[in-house]
Amino acid sequence: MCRLCGKAVKTIAHILSGCSAQAQNKYLSRHDSALKILFYEMLHDLGLINEIPPWYPLVKSKPVYESDDVQAYWNVLMFAEHQEMRSNRWMPASSITRASKSLH
Repeated sequence: MCRLCGKAVKTIAHILSGCSAQAQNKYLSRHDSALKILFYEMLHDLGLINEIPPWYPLVKSKPVYESDDVQAYWNVLMFAEHQEMRSNRWMPASSITRASKSLH
């Protein structure tokens, strides 16, 4: 049995992606670390940062990056203004172009 959750047989697959005891911290941290690489590339392409920081987790992202043309958000709860949504969505990374008011 898994020592962390006690609910399943301890296997590599369970530890890497199925353990409920790790779901809220380890998996989220791993997901955010991978997404942060793409997020910084996007910020650089949008002209919101001058250089791409190192990939390792010691670099902490700001919640909002913005210029006159675009806003980019990191781990910010998003609410729809003019569009019906089934639920509010937690979007780890997104950008909004001010001219077209489109969400990416």
